[in-house]
Amino acid sequence: MRLKEFIIFIIIFTILYVLFFMVFDYFKNKSALEKSEEKKEKNFDTNQFTKFAKFYDIVTEINTDIIKSIYMDIKNNYSISLSQISAKYNISINELIIVILYLEYKDLIIKRSISKNLDCTSPLTEKEEALVLKYSLLLFNKYDYNSLIKNAGFGAEKELDYMMNKLIIPGIRIENSTIYYVGDSNE
Repeated sequence: MRLKEFIIFIIIFTILYVLFFMVFDYFKNKSALEKSEEKKEKNFDTNQFTKFAKFYDIVTEINTDIIKSIYMDIKNNYSISLSQISAKYNISINELIIVILYLEYKDLIIKRSISKNLDCTSPLTEKEEALVLKYSLLLFNKYDYNSLIKNAGFGAEKELDYMMNKLIIPGIRIENSTIYYVGDSNE
């Protein structure tokens, strides 16, 4: 093989190689996107939402369409008026809060601070993000209240109260020095 033929062969081989992987990457990304959409659709299951609401002692008749609509309204809005959104969908503010917590729990929206007294949600502050980071591993391991306080250190009780009042960590309730995890009801 001469040099000219070899260079032509290398150029053609390189073009075919690049084209093959571009097509392969396209189909792989398309498949991953479809799987992601299927997973997202499963998260809008009314039965799962009803169980989640019962965990917070809320009885609701919200259907999948309302959950999806609320999701579309709030997914890019960190600051919303609770009363406006609840009036729009003809649901109570408590039901709306549960929908927001459910969407956060399923990682469909970014966590936000919920203030029922101020009738709004807001992005997490740096302090709140630090608290979430500090307690996420402890709560992920499902520590009981005393172990959590012991491992978290000074000021843990006040920090936990703050996080529960602002509803920063979905799927967790603290009542009378007992921590309840939403996953425990399904196990």
